[in-house]
Amino acid sequence: MASINHESVGGWLNAILTRSSRRNIIPDAWDDTMQVMNAPKYSNFLGDEFKDTRKAADVTFVPRVGPNFSQVTDFPTVVLETGCAESSTQLREDARLWQLGSMKAVRVALLAKFYPADRYNQVRFVFSISRVKPGSPFLHDHYQIFPRPATPHLNPSISFDEFYGGNCPQGITAVNKVVLDLGRLAEIVEIMIRRSGHVPA
Repeated sequence: MASINHESVGGWLNAILTRSSRRNIIPDAWDDTMQVMNAPKYSNFLGDEFKDTRKAADVTFVPRVGPNFSQVTDFPTVVLETGCAESSTQLREDARLWQLGSMKAVRVALLAKFYPADRYNQVRFVFSISRVKPGSPFLHDHYQIFPRPATPHLNPSISFDEFYGGNCPQGITAVNKVVLDLGRLAEIVEIMIRRSGHVPA
């Protein structure tokens, strides 16, 4: 069962989508062309290394395709994986599975890592993004949230081109982006860490 900390990151991402929609960053066409799902299980990974693997991310973004957008793509394009019990190494392997096992159909893997409380009852938290597209190398960005960095991070973003795997439908502008508010993420994570009886590092 997911912990409070585990669920907090998915809640933050949902709030980002809601706010972006209110501000008309996410257009109306999104509602008819994007399926956002919590933890659907995938077992269709490609390649000998991954072919017998089953995996469910915390949140998946799956474009709708076909006549009247009545079908979905074989793989999501963006996934969120949150690690509490999982090690940071395992979380990176999860991203590798999603992206290589989908032949890079998964363009963006969002990784949120809660570290175990230390002897001072402090919890570290790091947010990472793994990006890839066919024909290009992987790009990895890491954002230390707790302990707070000396200089605040610039907020990363996800383009609609990434959300739709390079195949944006009519009404969606590929270069437009949804900004991921790391300050808001820190606020939500801090509340949930304290609710769990710990303190942010």
